[in-house]
Amino acid sequence: MAHSLTVKDVMEKNVITLSPEMSLEQASKVFSQNTISGAPVVDQGGNLKGVLSQTDLLRIATSDDIADFPSGTFYIGMPYWRTPLLETIFEKLEDTNVEETMNTDVITCSPNDDISVIATTMRHNKIHRVIVVEDQKVVGIVSSLCLLQVLEKH
Repeated sequence: MAHSLTVKDVMEKNVITLSPEMSLEQASKVFSQNTISGAPVVDQGGNLKGVLSQTDLLRIATSDDIADFPSGTFYIGMPYWRTPLLETIFEKLEDTNVEETMNTDVITCSPNDDISVIATTMRHNKIHRVIVVEDQKVVGIVSSLCLLQVLEKH
């Protein structure tokens, strides 16, 4: 029965957002503190500018050293041991801001869209979240977890 649900029925309304000026280190802390793996990037007026995920952080942090990246340290924002390689990664995250790294080709939806269409969009695009917007303002987010909660209830 999930096909009759709309985005507004399942979206998370309390959206954690990032600002374009934040460093990637600050963004990784936001991810870790809020137990999230990505967030929309908004300007001071709340307008959507892009999206950043932990995958983006890993891509930037390991761009030069991916072969040497220790296994078991997938989430940059999580606490782990310090090594010379990880110190280099932290420096990259400190020296790069969100705007330089965020994806500006963001897939969005409206609160009235059918949730099954959004689920298909997420699967086809291999993404874990779709940002819900009205008049360029972020009003919610539909994540993989939102969709799993729908399955759990029905």
